[in-house]
Amino acid sequence: MRILVLEDQIEFNQKLCLLIEKQNTEMGISNCEILRYSSASKLISDDNYDNIDIAFLDIDLGEMKTGLSIGRMLKNNTPDTILFFVTSIVEYVPDVFRIGAFHMLIKPVDEKIFIKDYKRVIDNYKQINYRYILDNKDNITVLKYRDIYYIEYINRRLYFHTRIGNFDTASKISQLEVDLNPSDFIRCHNSFIVNMSYIIKIGKSLIYLQDGGEVPLSKPKRQYVLERFNKFLARTL
Repeated sequence: MRILVLEDQIEFNQKLCLLIEKQNTEMGISNCEILRYSSASKLISDDNYDNIDIAFLDIDLGEMKTGLSIGRMLKNNTPDTILFFVTSIVEYVPDVFRIGAFHMLIKPVDEKIFIKDYKRVIDNYKQINYRYILDNKDNITVLKYRDIYYIEYINRRLYFHTRIGNFDTASKISQLEVDLNPSDFIRCHNSFIVNMSYIIKIGKSLIYLQDGGEVPLSKPKRQYVLERFNKFLARTL
């Protein structure tokens, strides 16, 4: 994972990097490279802005290039880059979200708010980048977690219902539940695992999804599912 911090105030730049490092340690994130810059022109001259996963950008950099223009450049290079703008000028809010920003921090940054927002950023990163590999005898299929609606277990086979089609492989649902643990999936039935990102309604015995699908919800798991889903909403909204 590559994180860019672009902030012209040296003291705040350092504070932001330390907050990121602290949260990475607490969350068990070790494979992270933090690129620290105080100047947009230096970033561009170094040609060091490809494949950025998460970018914390100060909007007013005191030079011709603003954080907004750098954000557009990053998105053009890597569309999945998660943009996180930092500013003390609230008037920039409309411009920030027009270019697909994930969130915005208002200076001075409160550490508790940062922690909550950073966890949301990492959850979003996982949804974008985590993949599940279906290894069958004749072929290998790579599925992005964010493309999976739900998984059904029938006769010792897993059936993946996704945005790009349906796929199956021979495996155990109990092992899949462990493999998907870092993301936002939940086992709602002995034979079903659902991606909570696509849930629009939880009924007494059914879960309704954005694609129009319906997934069974077992009575013993209903309270657990409701609790997990409420925590998911609190984390992502």
